[in-house]
Amino acid sequence: MYDNFDAAMDSWAKNEFNVMIHSVDEMPSFFERWEDDEPQIFMQLDWSRGDLALISKKNIKSVNELDNKRVALRRSSACETFMHRTLEASGLSSRDVLFSGVIRKEDAFESFNTGKVQAFVVASNEPKALARQMNANLLQTTKEASHAVGRTFVVKKEFLEEKKAIIDNFYKALMTAVSEINSDRNAYESAAAIYAKNSKYTEIQVYDMMEAVRYATHEDNKNFFGLNSGYKGIKAEEIYKDMGKIYASKKLAPSSRPRWKSLLYLGAINGADSSLKGANHQAEKRKLFDGAEEAMMNKEAFASKSLIINFALGESKLSLSAKSFIDVKIKDLLQTYAHSRVRIEGNVASTGNKEADQSLSEARAKAVVSYLIEKYNYDAARFIIKGNGSSNPVKGCETMPNDACRAKNRRMEFMFLGE
Repeated sequence: MYDNFDAAMDSWAKNEFNVMIHSVDEMPSFFERWEDDEPQIFMQLDWSRGDLALISKKNIKSVNELDNKRVALRRSSACETFMHRTLEASGLSSRDVLFSGVIRKEDAFESFNTGKVQAFVVASNEPKALARQMNANLLQTTKEASHAVGRTFVVKKEFLEEKKAIIDNFYKALMTAVSEINSDRNAYESAAAIYAKNSKYTEIQVYDMMEAVRYATHEDNKNFFGLNSGYKGIKAEEIYKDMGKIYASKKLAPSSRPRWKSLLYLGAINGADSSLKGANHQAEKRKLFDGAEEAMMNKEAFASKSLIINFALGESKLSLSAKSFIDVKIKDLLQTYAHSRVRIEGNVASTGNKEADQSLSEARAKAVVSYLIEKYNYDAARFIIKGNGSSNPVKGCETMPNDACRAKNRRMEFMFLGE
């Protein structure tokens, strides 16, 4: 196990080992260093579920307030991918913050404590404790961004071709272990004890690490690699392509990258399909939400994204173009934040009739929710519908002096809510 990424890559280059664990989003930035090894992804290990954290100064209460602030993180890594998703969910982008690249988490802490940055992203199995220790705010973790970072096993192609049977058997063995760990607490505790005994970590630390991920089952793997046609969640190929474009635009990845299919070895997954059957090997079920709408109606969001969705004057019916716009702008975020509730707030430009404005804004929010439930089969209890009428205008457009302001005030706010 390596704490230093560069040291790990150097050891890989020296053939000191042939298999690595990497999140699939990081791969586009690695090819100039390891393309001669022809890396092959052969399975998903887990989803990060809380072991990456975004921490800020006390005066910063939400991700939306990071606009034009400095943030420390390791560039072209899972930390940056997570940061990209959090910004996107807040209507921001990487152009709106100033990244300060660090190698070690200790460097991030130093930059934060000396005021060089206002926030940082690091791997931490105890993010709440870390935030308290730093006298800081914990803005978000991958517990909320539950499908942002998926880690995979990567093997050198030459080694794979020589040891294919070993790789295939390793996949079956690990999937069998995962099925036991996910379903039997005794097996879970035994696994933690074995891990601790053979590592530098205590059992308590290992428990924290294990609790902060979702170990992928066989069917999770099939979903992740697009082998189940009915799966509508985030897939590895989407992450790879999306982050590849982003990293290339920042000169952090080559503009010409290997095709996704050329990076895959799916023989282990396909070969085990007949033997890995039963409930313990099934994919993670879509989260269901309780119906406690009242408590969520005014709950503070950890991130919010505003969209101007065009409706016909005085109408609440979604046009085909409006539906396509929703698909492009919000679908991936709803999938990335699949374990978070969402309050959808409708806002309209003032007509002078407050009751009519409120009714229309709520009807439009309902139309958006109805479309999302129908199109993507989301749990209806996930969404909270709220109509603000014309009572919540965009700053600077309170009196709606022009058409541009009126357009800004006709918007939907997607408010992502924690537990």
